[in-house]
Amino acid sequence: MSDSAQKQIYESFLSETAELLAELEREVIKLEASPEEKETVDNIFRCLHSLKGNSSLLGLSDIKLFVHQMENMADKIRNRELEVTTNVINTLLEASDLCKGLFGRLPKEIENVPLLPEEEDFLERVSAITSPDNPESEFEALRIELLKFFSHPDIQIELKSNDALSTLANLIQEAAPLLMEDRRTVKAEAPSIFYKGLDVGREYLSIKSIIEEAKAGNASDTQYSIVVKNLEELQTKHQENDQNDAYELLESLREDLEMLYHDESGFDDVLAQITEEALETYENNLMKVEPETGNYQADGADKKDSKEELQSKAGKPSALQNGLRGQVLTKQIRVNQEKLDKAIGTAGELVTISEFFNYINSQILIDTENVKKQLRNFKDASMALQELSEDLSRELYDIRKVPIEDSLERLPRVVRDEQKALGKKVRLVIEGEDTPVDKGLVSKLETILVHMIRNSIDHGLGTPEERKQAGKPEVGTISITITSDDTMMNIILADDGKGINLEKLREKMIKSGKYDEKAVRAISDQELAEEIFAPGLSTASAVTETSGRGVGMDIVNSTIMEMGGNVKVDTKVGKGTSITLRFPLTQTTMVKKGLAVAVGKSVFLVPIEVVIESFRPSNGQITLVEGKAEAVHRRNEITQLVRLHRLFEIEAVTTDPYDAILLMVHHKKKKICFMVDSVIGQRQIIYKDLDIKTVRQPAPFEGVSVYDGSRLAMILDVHGIMEQAEK
Repeated sequence: MSDSAQKQIYESFLSETAELLAELEREVIKLEASPEEKETVDNIFRCLHSLKGNSSLLGLSDIKLFVHQMENMADKIRNRELEVTTNVINTLLEASDLCKGLFGRLPKEIENVPLLPEEEDFLERVSAITSPDNPESEFEALRIELLKFFSHPDIQIELKSNDALSTLANLIQEAAPLLMEDRRTVKAEAPSIFYKGLDVGREYLSIKSIIEEAKAGNASDTQYSIVVKNLEELQTKHQENDQNDAYELLESLREDLEMLYHDESGFDDVLAQITEEALETYENNLMKVEPETGNYQADGADKKDSKEELQSKAGKPSALQNGLRGQVLTKQIRVNQEKLDKAIGTAGELVTISEFFNYINSQILIDTENVKKQLRNFKDASMALQELSEDLSRELYDIRKVPIEDSLERLPRVVRDEQKALGKKVRLVIEGEDTPVDKGLVSKLETILVHMIRNSIDHGLGTPEERKQAGKPEVGTISITITSDDTMMNIILADDGKGINLEKLREKMIKSGKYDEKAVRAISDQELAEEIFAPGLSTASAVTETSGRGVGMDIVNSTIMEMGGNVKVDTKVGKGTSITLRFPLTQTTMVKKGLAVAVGKSVFLVPIEVVIESFRPSNGQITLVEGKAEAVHRRNEITQLVRLHRLFEIEAVTTDPYDAILLMVHHKKKKICFMVDSVIGQRQIIYKDLDIKTVRQPAPFEGVSVYDGSRLAMILDVHGIMEQAEK
């Protein structure tokens, strides 16, 4: 088989794996709600069977073994040999998470990856669940529980001072040594890692593996707890061996992670970077033993090579690690054949128009006296070409669209985990999940909706007791309604909870010291409600794993603004809260409408979606602020004025703002006025990236476009100009 064919098969495998794992998680959540639903169990079995078969086909033996065990479990559920309990559901969901990490460690080329110790432990627990009547399984289950008990850091400390507990451990060890056997060892081909003679390999490699996963974007709900658990186990080892320097270094790292970690973003690439940097000093004292030679090698002595080897043993990053939507997967998209045929047909018509242009050209050369007729033909052909070009662009953008349900697949799992963590009962209702959206928006929308769901469950919905006292059903409802028109999408997330206590929010803002008290008391309830998106502002009375740091909704707001959208909040105390998101459907469009403006001999293009209005200022509208910056008074607002000819150091036709045209534009919630000589009119902007960096940073340009067929015009970046104007 050729390399290209093998690569294509591998990429298809990765793409299908991501889809199967997403479907597996959805079906497990459905199974918890309807344990008797045979179709759901069959779907779970089918997903696992496909994962196993595909892995076997590519020779991924360890992955095949892992998935095969889960397939056996699903088969027992299907045959009613195993009851669907909470423990079984938790096990299936944990298997889904571990599978994401396992497939995520696959390298860019087809190569088997070994199971990590925690994955081997998990399979032992699965074996105990699936064979409860097997004496060997009972023995194994007891061994695992004893091992978990005696390896806990608190118990390790207790063993030193508690004679009774120590005696019990010794009796078990003497009577049944196999019960105390720790089989969680690093694979034979991996090196043993030592810190000044102390074996720290298992814990160290586990942490390094998660660092690599997090840096690649493969987030998991279990990563943070695994890192902290391994740090605590390392600390215990170092403390017992009087290695205080290592203990204190890891203690500092653990405290930093505890302070910075919040559940909204999980163990993200920021925490991964902090952990990696903190471990650099630790790694200078590491030594490894290669199993083939038994030779020691100081990690610090040849740090580059040994660190790379250690990281490779901990699991190589790959395309699949990026949330199971990595480089390979983002390049793939399922295309509706009818849409593709339509685009090909339009492209064929473009070729016909091109041939017509050639005919007109030849006729002009032959019949110079009948030029007027050919000019009419040219005009007709030009209009047809423009219409077909726009049709083709729309059809190609339509091909990029996928159902928004791809952004919703995590939400049932989020709801399940959050309600259990917070002791609440929640029902999630979704309408419009088949609405198409640009594929480039899927991951952004998923992030936004996860934050908003968590916020609604934590802040909006009360506990069953609180809801009962308020005369509401014990089960709270969160609804997501999705609609769209030709250009914009609307997402309404509503809950029937407590609503936002606006007075409490007002007091919180005043006490923070970041807001003017008079201004806060003067703003309307609508404006006040939208302040829940302000950075660092939270109405939570305490910081929890779910919220309280005032970061989640800020992320939602900034992401929506980056997408060119806006947010509206409606709330009633005791009734609930509704948040409406509105944003453009297509984010990847490289052809947009823009406004062409002239400054001297230069032409600039401004994306039409950022333009508010253009006007000629009247007397008294422009003032000087603090003797430096110019400001424009317009409709009871003061907006900064930027003279583009000064910013770009070019000669303008007019330097008097009262003789010029002012273009009011916006970025997020900020407005600014550009001074230009004239507005030429609307044009189609064909985006092309700049190959060079501008002297001023951030760049005042988004890119460059062809203007009127032959000239180049720079596309203005409103945010970049705002930043430079502030400097």
